[in-house]
Amino acid sequence: MKEYFNLCITLFISLSVLFSINLLRAGDNQNIELIGISENKVVVVDEARVDIIKSGQLRDVSGIYTFSGENGLITQSYIDNENRIHVGYYYLTEPVHDMVAGYGTEPLPVKASIIIKEVSLYGYACLASISKFEINDNLTVDINRIVKEVLEPEIKGMWSKLSQVTLAEISIKRYQSLMEKYKLPDDGYSKVAYYTLFAYIPDENLIVFEAEGLQLPPTDDPRIMRKLMLYPVYDFKEGRIIKIIYTIKGEFLE
Repeated sequence: MKEYFNLCITLFISLSVLFSINLLRAGDNQNIELIGISENKVVVVDEARVDIIKSGQLRDVSGIYTFSGENGLITQSYIDNENRIHVGYYYLTEPVHDMVAGYGTEPLPVKASIIIKEVSLYGYACLASISKFEINDNLTVDINRIVKEVLEPEIKGMWSKLSQVTLAEISIKRYQSLMEKYKLPDDGYSKVAYYTLFAYIPDENLIVFEAEGLQLPPTDDPRIMRKLMLYPVYDFKEGRIIKIIYTIKGEFLE
């Protein structure tokens, strides 16, 4: 009888702990901000200004290294008070193959010291050489786990709330009446894909992902492509998503 009683107590405690954990998990996404930004307005390109950035200047930058351009590119970002993501572009004068060997072609979170060689490249970017280049290895190896164990479950958990928003509020004027009648499907979270590391903001312990969602109306014109885009903002110190920025990306395909 005593063993049976102890077994019941143990089972009760286990179930209580499990219930508490699940309750906490279920409430986690209640602390996530859901923020809508107008169509094609979430990303702001910060132009390299000659009155601020000078040729020959040594600058410390933190951001994302991507295999873009002839020798690679570092983008430095911040999120403003209106939750728009500002991006500055630094194209490199020489390749960094030896520094990124073994990492594949995925975007990498980096800190670098660069020397400005040219300002206002392409009208908006800088050309720079590398003085110091450091990859955040701990974060790099953790990206896939964050996507699978945090982003995907949280987006699924937030979807019922997201599916209630009126996308007409963030649509360009031309499609507002069309989007008034549109509602995201209940299973739309399953269509969210192509999670990409978009921004690395170490001063605030943040990384931002970009993910593609469903194709949106109008769907009867092959020249027009409009998609729901999600930008989950992840606090890598706390290990949680603090906000999900959603918007519409519209393109006219010629």
